Amino acid sequence: QVYKSRSLILCSPFIGAFIQRGESMILTLEEAKEILRVDGDELDLEIASLIDAIPSYLETTTGYIYNEVGSGHQVARTVARFLLILWFEGYDNDKSKIQRTIDNLLTVLSTITRGN
Repeated sequence: QVYKSRSLILCSPFIGAFIQRGESMILTLEEAKEILRVDGDELDLEIASLIDAIPSYLETTTGYIYNEVGSGHQVARTVARFLLILWFEGYDNDKSKIQRTIDNLLTVLSTITRGN
């Protein structure tokens, strides 16, 4: 079975076989697993779907369209890391702190987008 997303194709049962298509990914699976401190591959599909949702979320909330160059790139990658943590580990006690950080970064990204 093949799971298709906007930025990658996941081949099951060998979910580790990720093939990046034409667009760039805001985070790689390896980066995301390091951020989340996840070992093994049993959660790869879930993590990949969260990664895939981040660019659309950024575009909807700020108007920013992710690409690997240009202003906002590093801010977008930073907010992507926080979003990933919040979405993956939303039950944590630090949820409100993470959400405030995300909100502030989204404000910065919105300002950058309006300035371009």
